[in-house]
Amino acid sequence: MNAALQKEIPGAATPGTCELLKSRSEIIHPDPSQFSPMTQEKALRDELIFWALAYAKRGYPIYPINIDGTPLVDWNGVTTPESKVREWWGKFPFAMIGMSVGLWSGIWCLKVKDRNTLESLKRSGWAIPEKVVEIVTPLDELMFLFRPEQNFDQIRGSIAPGVHVFGTGDFVLLPPSRPALGGPDYFLEEGQELEVGQLV
Repeated sequence: MNAALQKEIPGAATPGTCELLKSRSEIIHPDPSQFSPMTQEKALRDELIFWALAYAKRGYPIYPINIDGTPLVDWNGVTTPESKVREWWGKFPFAMIGMSVGLWSGIWCLKVKDRNTLESLKRSGWAIPEKVVEIVTPLDELMFLFRPEQNFDQIRGSIAPGVHVFGTGDFVLLPPSRPALGGPDYFLEEGQELEVGQLV
């Protein structure tokens, strides 16, 4: 398992012409408490569909997820048409953004409980691939999205306390998904030079 994780991940998604995002502050709205509930709702609706469309345009298989963590639609596509995104988020404007991982997208996810767990992994000889996208969850968990050279499903599931690999048959939530209006969201860790909608 160590050797597989240490392999360098081949190139990222094809660059577009969108502005590079270099910090969390560029992809989330200011403190929600500064706005009225109606303004907060509109800002979140606009932000979710903007990012859902951006992910779909880059070819990622996304679909809406309820705040309880269950899919709102039955979708098995390897990509998602823009028309579907507009239809779904028109019907479910506050839905979180889920993406199929594993063989559907070619992207796998390593989820770690917290940074202490990550440091323990490293001391045990594990190494996070260099070419990953790091996402922080509302619970401060760390998700590392990567595109391996081989099928990673052989280690899918819980591989150590506080460590889980998501693969074929799973989905992960993408920024700026927010389980509760006014609460914390999923966000890209700072310092990653990514274009709008770019993952790996």
